[in-house]
Amino acid sequence: AALRSIGDGVISCTADGTVVSLNAVAEELTGWTTAEAGGRAVEEVFRIVHAQTRQAIAPPVGRALREDRVVGLANHTVLLGRGGDEHDIADSCAPIHDVAGVVAGAVLVFRDVTEERRQRERLRASELSYRNQFDLSSVVMLLVDPADGRILDANAAAVDFYGYPRGQLMAMAVTDLNLLPAAEVRQAMAAISPERGQRFQFQHRLADGSVREVEVSSSLIQFGDRTVLHSIVFDTTERKRTQEALRRSDDQQRALLENLPVGVLIVDPASRVIERANDYVVALFGAPADRLLGRRCHALLCPADEGACPVCDLGQAVDRMGQEMLRADGSRLPVLKTVTRIVLGGQEKLLECLVDVSERVRAETALVEVADRLKLAAEAGSVGIWDYDVAANRLIWDDLMLRLYGISREEFVGAYDSWLERLHPDDRTRCDMEIQMALAGEKGFNTEFRVVWPDGSVHTIRALARVQRDPASGRPRQVTGTNWDITAQKQTEQALRESEANFRAFFESVTDMILVGTPQGRVLFANASVTRKLGYSQEELTGMHILDVHPADCRPEAEAIFAAMFRGERETCPLPLARKDGSLLPVETRVWFGRWNGADCVFGLAKDLTAEQEAKQRFERLFRSNPSLLALSVLPDRQFADVNDSFLKALGYCRDEVLGRTAAELNLFPCPDQQAAVLEELSRTGRVDDREMQVRRKDGELLDGLFSGEVISSQGQQYLLTVMVDITRRKVAEQKLASEREMLENVIEGTHAGTWGWNIQTGETVFNETWAQIVGHTLADLAPISVKTWELFTHPDDLRRSADLLERHFAGEFPYYECECRMKHRDGHWVWVHDRGRVI
Repeated sequence: AALRSIGDGVISCTADGTVVSLNAVAEELTGWTTAEAGGRAVEEVFRIVHAQTRQAIAPPVGRALREDRVVGLANHTVLLGRGGDEHDIADSCAPIHDVAGVVAGAVLVFRDVTEERRQRERLRASELSYRNQFDLSSVVMLLVDPADGRILDANAAAVDFYGYPRGQLMAMAVTDLNLLPAAEVRQAMAAISPERGQRFQFQHRLADGSVREVEVSSSLIQFGDRTVLHSIVFDTTERKRTQEALRRSDDQQRALLENLPVGVLIVDPASRVIERANDYVVALFGAPADRLLGRRCHALLCPADEGACPVCDLGQAVDRMGQEMLRADGSRLPVLKTVTRIVLGGQEKLLECLVDVSERVRAETALVEVADRLKLAAEAGSVGIWDYDVAANRLIWDDLMLRLYGISREEFVGAYDSWLERLHPDDRTRCDMEIQMALAGEKGFNTEFRVVWPDGSVHTIRALARVQRDPASGRPRQVTGTNWDITAQKQTEQALRESEANFRAFFESVTDMILVGTPQGRVLFANASVTRKLGYSQEELTGMHILDVHPADCRPEAEAIFAAMFRGERETCPLPLARKDGSLLPVETRVWFGRWNGADCVFGLAKDLTAEQEAKQRFERLFRSNPSLLALSVLPDRQFADVNDSFLKALGYCRDEVLGRTAAELNLFPCPDQQAAVLEELSRTGRVDDREMQVRRKDGELLDGLFSGEVISSQGQQYLLTVMVDITRRKVAEQKLASEREMLENVIEGTHAGTWGWNIQTGETVFNETWAQIVGHTLADLAPISVKTWELFTHPDDLRRSADLLERHFAGEFPYYECECRMKHRDGHWVWVHDRGRVI
């Protein structure tokens, strides 16, 4: 009777394992009554299997009888009921002894543990869910031993925040992070009750030594078989700094609130009542302020349901959304609303800012209209538009794209590989590479390729695309592009490109050096300018590498520059070419891909810069050696970029004192009116000639100068080039010159020689009558006379040599200027003259 009344199932057996009786629980779990089971083998009534493997398990009765001891079942045992139902059980079996101590039978006791197992599984699932939330949360979380403060676990956000390696952080205690004494930290932990958590304001020191203000929310939780302290750490450093700044500048906030061209509301987060509103939001509302103040913001502005405020109810830090504001007259005004929590006077408030975006809404409407017109324009121009979702590997085509590829909407699969398959086999690898380069950010996608229609016809497509990237990671997100058919254009171009004879004739007619090479860089053709200027024969050039015409030490750099040009990152290569004799030829080189005799090739065009460099060098020599004061200033700031030695010597400065400063900063001009007049003329005409101005030396002495200036451009930058001739002693020099000229004319009168004089400072030029007669003219014929007169009559081949000798004389290299040159006579023949002179 006792066994029948207990809550576990009980089966009694004889010594041979025959069932004698079952209590009510055993009858319910096995599906057998005592009457039905009596006399049957226990294995038939008590059928058990392993829960996972489903293999049959022998009842423990036999073992208990054999070994005369209590035997328990292993875990994961399932009882199979007679009616097909199953129960997770735990059981044990004990032998029964008679009065003589002999084993007379056994009693099998078992209980249904199905619900216990389910609870354990739910607990494991709950713990796993908590673990996932703990590990993956972006909020800093710690599990702490409440007894000694040791850190038991820390999520990835905590490792990132504190800056310690995970192993080091797990070996620390919260007292190592907290700036408070360890005793105070332990006291704070002890104050946390199991019923409710606590919130603390602490200062924590990070691995880099910096100290952050933190808010720690801690509560005791059951984790596995122990109670731990779960702490969530919020970095409040910036918030506290902001609160402190706001407290210090309350007056400024009030002024800002009233004067901002933005609607501003201050709302109590608990009651949602509007406490303050600036004039701007009152104007937006269109009614006196008392129609707003004291009313709930939800009733006027917030579209969220009651109790679902994004900031107050849903825990968002900031609510940014566009919506409509209901004005006092019932009209609706499009606004952009921003809501964030702030602290005013030590109390938390909501700061709501409203911006009137009605103009933007109208602009967006107009933009939609423009997009519609653009779509119409694309359709009119037969331009197909496509999008490529990189992550999903999915293409989106409009109807024009389908027409360009000769397929229907049903035939369009939308996968990237299906697009490649429709390309001409010879273009697939290149186009795939160009797409990948565009996705990698190495170049833009601007290409041409051929597509093969289902009917076998081949069409040439031009394609442009732009890659849109994720702002945070920089990874490609989407590609948007266009296609249009250029088959007719390419057929025309193909005919022209494949006419090599025409190309050769054209290349031979130009003075620039042109090389044609294979895609690997081997020379196929070079025009006559290459052989003439570099000294190689056509046979020597054929088979050479294009890089071989560069100096050996420049070839790696040239190869890198050419690669950048092919990617569209550069336009020219500034490196020189090497002649066969080893001398260098300054050039500017451009390269591009093309077709030559029906095959892919590389074109290279090199422009000879010898003349330009010589001109630049002449200008540099003239600039440096010129006796006049020369200065080059950057516009519009007019800071000195360069000055010559004459400038520095005449004004008493060193170069570092002048460069990068302005004339005003150096206080060069004592008469502002003179300078203003010159600047006005420069801005109006771009140049000024022979304007007398005074200039102040570094030591304060004033000089009289004759100024000329001109605005020039170089490589997109404007400069002011000014020339000053020191005329302080000009009057004395002119008197002396007049006296010497009179004496010289008297001496030369009987020599029958042509004479000329050139005042370098004033530009005045004088020829005598004999000089005019040498070229078959009179002085009257030549008037007005200047240096240009001499240049006009001098043979062009002699002019450069004469100018070079003159510059070298100015530089002090020769005591005299002396040159034999040809002068053109009035009747057309050339007259050889011996020209000699010197600076006095």
